[in-house]
Amino acid sequence: MCSPIDAICARYQSVRSSTWRTTPITYSRLRTSADGIWAAGDICEYDSELHGRPVRIEHFEVAKAQGQAAAAAMMGERHPFREVPYFWTDLADWATAEWVGLSEDAEHEVVRGSLGDGEFSVLHLAGGRVVGALSVGRGDDLAHARRLIAEGTDVAGREEELARGDLEAV
Repeated sequence: MCSPIDAICARYQSVRSSTWRTTPITYSRLRTSADGIWAAGDICEYDSELHGRPVRIEHFEVAKAQGQAAAAAMMGERHPFREVPYFWTDLADWATAEWVGLSEDAEHEVVRGSLGDGEFSVLHLAGGRVVGALSVGRGDDLAHARRLIAEGTDVAGREEELARGDLEAV
């Protein structure tokens, strides 16, 4: 039996302040070091088992997934937050760029499709794994990249296959 929730505190911020540093560091289950307190959304920096380091992503898609996971944890579910981050942006009226994973740790990139034609994906690789991907107009590539990230698939030495092959077979 779970104890009732006494309060929910929400903070909304539309502009990130470099002087505002009250970000709670959370554990992989989105619980903070304060007993009975969880965090989600823009304020949440958590120990990511998926990425092997602390992660903070400010996008409403990630906040929504974290909120659902934090609520489940409050109700007694004890699973690490292992959601592959997804976020997107519209580039004026000509394209939507979508990302999965984190690309800042990438050691090299594999391009699929054509940058010139405006339909392409860029797979970001590190340590023999896909760690992130950017897609413009190639949603199937993004879905496969998300799977490869979540499964931690070893893709070392398979760059040509990643660039030109069937990602479903990887």
